[in-house]
Amino acid sequence: MNLSFILQLAAATAAAGMALAMFFWSEKSPARWLFAVGMGTLALESAFGALCTDAVHPESVAYWQQWRLLTRALLPSVWLAFSLTYSRGNYRDFLHRWRWVLAISLLLPVGLSAGFHREMIAGIHQIPPAQEWFVQLGWPGLAQSAVNLLAAVLTLMNLERTYRAAVGTMRWRIKYVILGVGLLFAGRIYSSSQVLLFSGVNPTFGAVNATALLAACLLILRSLLRKGVFSVDIYPSHTFLSASVVIVLAGVYLMAVGLLAKLSTVFGGDTAFPLKAFLVFAALVGLAMLVMSDRLRDFAQRFVSRHLSRPRYDYRKVWQTFTQKTTSRLTSEDLCRAVAEWLSETFNVLSVTIWLVDESGRRLRFGASTSLTPPGANRLAPSPADLRGAINALKNNPLPVDIDATSADWARPLRQINPHHFQAGGSRVCVPVAAGGELLGVVTLGDRVGGLAFSLEDFELLKCIGDQVGSNLLSLRLSDKLAQGKELEAFQTMSAFFVHDLKNTAHTLAL
Repeated sequence: MNLSFILQLAAATAAAGMALAMFFWSEKSPARWLFAVGMGTLALESAFGALCTDAVHPESVAYWQQWRLLTRALLPSVWLAFSLTYSRGNYRDFLHRWRWVLAISLLLPVGLSAGFHREMIAGIHQIPPAQEWFVQLGWPGLAQSAVNLLAAVLTLMNLERTYRAAVGTMRWRIKYVILGVGLLFAGRIYSSSQVLLFSGVNPTFGAVNATALLAACLLILRSLLRKGVFSVDIYPSHTFLSASVVIVLAGVYLMAVGLLAKLSTVFGGDTAFPLKAFLVFAALVGLAMLVMSDRLRDFAQRFVSRHLSRPRYDYRKVWQTFTQKTTSRLTSEDLCRAVAEWLSETFNVLSVTIWLVDESGRRLRFGASTSLTPPGANRLAPSPADLRGAINALKNNPLPVDIDATSADWARPLRQINPHHFQAGGSRVCVPVAAGGELLGVVTLGDRVGGLAFSLEDFELLKCIGDQVGSNLLSLRLSDKLAQGKELEAFQTMSAFFVHDLKNTAHTLAL
């Protein structure tokens, strides 16, 4: 019994426990079922890998390796479907667009494993000095490894798209799930590339996959403690990301491994080549984890602002990105969603919610949020009687206000519609959205990264943003009224012709 056997058995146990927990999880969603099936499949694969490592005879090694390869054939389709459905409100559209890729990722590996199971393994021999088994794969096994490598890259790419589309508290909820699954498939990219490079399965590859699976289970368990981890609805764009970090990192890793392999061949071989390739892989994973850190990004911004004697915000870039985000928005809901995401990214705030004042000027309706879902927000909406004082106060003094620092009665309903999600999230700020002397909505910001207070510079920028958003909302409202007026005019014109024809027909009948 060696270390690889223990690691794979422990990984199988952890993955099986995670799969069983998901079957009894309260949140119902397709992503949850796919996650449970994927974890169960990984548990079986790790168990077969452990039995293969512990086998004594070549026949037993071949037997368990056949089962392992057959189980591994199910992984690409299950996890690729999970990456298309996890935290996506429009997952049906993505499943429809990717239906042929999903079909190929299922039928091709399973077909190779079932139809060419005799050719999957070309030979088995022991590696000195530890006398571990090396399983040489035939062309069907290598083709299956290539499919697994490509599916792992596509899975990571889709998870990256989901993470990029999420902002604020929604990103906070899903971060560790995406990081855990990303670490798992980053390990798969490493092992699959090594299998293709050496045309076989080395025992160390199973240990690497088991270590990645154990780390992924710990990260995902950390994320499951956060409420709503499987009920977040994000709507990423259907357009392909031309600058995908996953594709760049995967390309850099494969190029580095190819260069190491070429150098080791030129200099007569290198027994430590797998370790060097793994170190390259680990360095890239660490880089990706640093890129995902909200605290690191906020620290970098403050360090540049403090030590290089420049303002915290590059206002030319701020207004350029604001214009790009809001120019093509044709509805108030679409505009609110874009503004909420942009505010969350600009101010490093996890909870941003936009409420719109209705035509009567007495009620608030939900616009968009980075922390609340529409049903949850509607339950928080206060009554018109409670809102009367808040609306009058913001209309008379349209300036950003710290609603946690004021003890006025009118601030109580504003605190109600923006609940705390973190104990150390700092103060909550309310920004009036006004234009033409009319209050059109309010923006509430809270749960800032690191619990940092809003500065005078932040309040001044928020005031300008509130005025600009108010101008955009007023333009959309006037455009809607103009469109309704044109529709009414067209209907009246059509009705006049219709009534005129009826009168002529009635006159003819009367004669």
